[in-house]
Amino acid sequence: MKKIHFTNLKFKCFLLFILAFSSVSFSQFKEIGSDFNKFIKTGKETFTNPSKWNTSDWLFLSGTAAVTAGGFLADEHVRDFALKNKSSFNDFLFQYDKYFGFAVPLAGIIGTYGYGLVFKDPKIRNLGLQLTETCAYSGIITVAVKSLSGRSRPYTDRGNMNWSPFKTNDDQLSFPSGHATLSFAFCTVMANHLDNIYWKIGWYSVAALVSSARIYHDQHWFSDVVAGSAIGYFIGDYVSKHPENRSVQEARPISDYNFSFSIPLHELPF
Repeated sequence: MKKIHFTNLKFKCFLLFILAFSSVSFSQFKEIGSDFNKFIKTGKETFTNPSKWNTSDWLFLSGTAAVTAGGFLADEHVRDFALKNKSSFNDFLFQYDKYFGFAVPLAGIIGTYGYGLVFKDPKIRNLGLQLTETCAYSGIITVAVKSLSGRSRPYTDRGNMNWSPFKTNDDQLSFPSGHATLSFAFCTVMANHLDNIYWKIGWYSVAALVSSARIYHDQHWFSDVVAGSAIGYFIGDYVSKHPENRSVQEARPISDYNFSFSIPLHELPF
């Protein structure tokens, strides 16, 4: 039943894709090509950027690594707490992680970019591009680390320090959490789009809820979620503040209705 429901979500995303791009003109295809070039350029700079990091960047990475390491000490305790607090209310509260692994980010990207493209809104289109960039780049990093680490998921009952590098079966792909990565990557870009505290709290609350749900459903350890959240936030923040993306978001809108006229007074009949 769940598999059918998930398939329906993917089908709806596909329909959304068709509707969004069915009215794209030739000139808009040129804009897609330009955005693709930006995607490649930003991606290259994202993965080579560590060579240009300053002291504060390395301190941030060190702090993140320290917090993640501390998370290993709390893994078993957090899991026990989650398992002991199962309830119908919590089941309802933490149900949304099953959508955020694929359907919600994809629908958000297609809907946002498609709207901006079809209705010729460069800021919304660029927001869609940012969402594409951050989900793609953070996803690549997370998948690579998952495969290299091969950490056992909590439900296997092998303990939080069972590692089998280069494994590809799902039971050994616990570290880091992909849902936490994508949710924080997506929500960080959305949070940075507007300078409004309530807007930001709302988006980060969504990311935290999705990440916590992975622990509640015994799919990830606490340290998995910490590491995934850090990757998503760091990439999302970098992408949304990239010079090319900021130049579009901060550009002043050009009105299509500005006009001026003058009346030559010496030609008036009086």
